[in-house]
Amino acid sequence: MARGYSRTNSRSWMQKRESLVPAVGLARSTAGLQAAPRQFRLGSVARESRRIAGIVSLEPLPEFDRIREPWEWLKVVSPIRGSVRSPPDIWADFSSLGGDLLPLAPFCLESLQMSRSESSRSDIDRRHFLRATAVGAAAAAAVPSLGLANDPANEAPETLVKVLFDSLSDQQKGEVCFAWDHTDDRGLLRTRVSNNWHITKPTINSEFFNDDQRHLIRHIYEGIIQPEWHAKIDAQLQDDAGSFGNDQNIAIFGTPGTNEFEFVMTGRHMTMRCDGDSAEHVAFGGPIFYGHAAQGFNEEPDHPGNVFWEQALMANEVYKMLDGRQRALAEVGTTPAEAAVAFRGSAEKPGIPVSEMSGDQKEHMGKVLAKLLEPYRMADRNEVQHCLEAQGGLDACSLAFYTDRDLGNDQVWDNWRLEGPSFVWYFRGNPHVHVWVNIASNATSN
Repeated sequence: MARGYSRTNSRSWMQKRESLVPAVGLARSTAGLQAAPRQFRLGSVARESRRIAGIVSLEPLPEFDRIREPWEWLKVVSPIRGSVRSPPDIWADFSSLGGDLLPLAPFCLESLQMSRSESSRSDIDRRHFLRATAVGAAAAAAVPSLGLANDPANEAPETLVKVLFDSLSDQQKGEVCFAWDHTDDRGLLRTRVSNNWHITKPTINSEFFNDDQRHLIRHIYEGIIQPEWHAKIDAQLQDDAGSFGNDQNIAIFGTPGTNEFEFVMTGRHMTMRCDGDSAEHVAFGGPIFYGHAAQGFNEEPDHPGNVFWEQALMANEVYKMLDGRQRALAEVGTTPAEAAVAFRGSAEKPGIPVSEMSGDQKEHMGKVLAKLLEPYRMADRNEVQHCLEAQGGLDACSLAFYTDRDLGNDQVWDNWRLEGPSFVWYFRGNPHVHVWVNIASNATSN
């Protein structure tokens, strides 16, 4: 995806607009929407909706330089910025394209008017936008072709994993589907975690998957993450991999729809899972990983643009609240190996025990935990809380700040770790952010 549009290259902007006519290929009547060809099914229409966004404002505005995601066009044409074209003008824009896009105009106008009525909002929900456009309407008409009664955005990720699994050909299953207990030279594959790896060879955006399947995978990904974090994770993927799907892979273990299956997505700075609680007593379906190199491999001490750095800042607020004795306990001289996230059970943990903190300090520790869980869907948050309570809650954990790799020597600790008997959340911020997470209800689930 392009990171922005040039305010000076109006010719390329107009060419972009004109290219919509052959690409969309809609019938000239509203009825034609219902009979859209296969190319207009869920996967392809999602892409076309992003391209249609360019029609609403025909002139390149300075704000377009700051667009990082295609659905952010609504921010640019917001009435707050004083650059919204009137509905007649927009209708004329559609008509000027030869009428092929005319059926889309009412839906795009509806989306635009939504932005007017909600103009005080700082962000636009991407899925809301997609559903408000004609593309969303055509997608809804195509839902039965995927075996879904509802919009995929409203389905649980586990439900969509089964739909995806059922849509795969035998050849596809041979490459991305595995037995529940499949092992290879990497070990028990469904439990593996790493900072940069490919669980299978086909990338999501490759021709290996068809449009519908790519669309389903995107919705599975969005279902695992809280809507408020979609744009943030997409920005991370843009920085680290060139956008969603470019360098990510998936695997499915077991048989979706039974009590034993798991979906895993991997890539640079990603190990993500959903399993419908198939992995008993384990949060997130197993260990996960996330990270971000916002401005290159070696980030500045304040990590500008890093979507996860706010988590470290929240943890460092706890450090500021500690007295001298407590800080001496919390400070640890040597950063551990990155992948050292195995459970240590009842063994002593480095750092200050949360049980030795004061009431206000413990209250802030609860805010740290909430910040760590913020990107994830409620089901996973609840599962983490259940696992934590089973081992004694935050009082059973220790908080360590590693002093040997402090970027800028500012005592805003880049590397830190919250650890309990079967709870590890290890944040490594030097040279850029890597975060390793491994949580279960007991240490025997390691």
